[in-house]
Amino acid sequence: MAPGYRKEPRVIHVEDNSKENIFRYVDQLIDTVEEVYFAGGEPLVMPEHYDILEKLIAAGRTDCRLRYNTNLSKLTFRGKNVMDYWQQFEKVKVYASIDAIGARAEYLRSGTDWTLVEENIKTIVNFDKNVMAIGATVQLANVLHLPEMVDHLLNFGVKYVTISLSNILSWPNYYSIQILPEQLKQQAKQQLLAHLDTMEKDIRKIFEPQYNGIINFMQHEPDNKLQLQQEFKQKTQQLDSIRHEELSTCCPELKEWYQSI
Repeated sequence: MAPGYRKEPRVIHVEDNSKENIFRYVDQLIDTVEEVYFAGGEPLVMPEHYDILEKLIAAGRTDCRLRYNTNLSKLTFRGKNVMDYWQQFEKVKVYASIDAIGARAEYLRSGTDWTLVEENIKTIVNFDKNVMAIGATVQLANVLHLPEMVDHLLNFGVKYVTISLSNILSWPNYYSIQILPEQLKQQAKQQLLAHLDTMEKDIRKIFEPQYNGIINFMQHEPDNKLQLQQEFKQKTQQLDSIRHEELSTCCPELKEWYQSI
């Protein structure tokens, strides 16, 4: 937002404001705004998101930068296709939260339809005005499959410089990679290092510090490791029961350890 409006709140929570209050704020700044950042919940299924885009277009402010955090579950909402809007703007930056692929993605983010997300990734990759970045949250249920996910995204045409694995989960700590048993930690380490050896020099330069960051973080041993493992199993059993899912089916590499807790 423009410097003259710094006393105004910089973040609007839709659930805390009426539409009237939100749009009054938008109208105040529409002539000077430089960037609008749409964060979660999931902005692409919020009617206010489309209303704001329509206001920007009507005001001739398609030079305004758009920035998003999204899970890419939908590109359409109530008969509106976000691509039709983005085509009218000069710069669109999409940060997609993708933690895994296939059935694992559907397990980690309940309600995900991976086939649809995959199609949406392809659509955005081919959108010439957009730069898409992929951000994964690294945790115990996906650390052993990061190389597979990275290769899959690269094969889609996602640019390697836009894939980030730097967000390593620390809370809730019962999902942290630090509570894995030593055998699985070593397996994850070997897989990450072996994956680096398959990469071209420029790609390796991007992923090597990220992989090393994961490995270094993983090596730490929390003092209450056994307690955290037990809490992980308890929480997982609760969620699996509610969702009619099974961790051991989705993540077979964890089955033996999980059952031994």
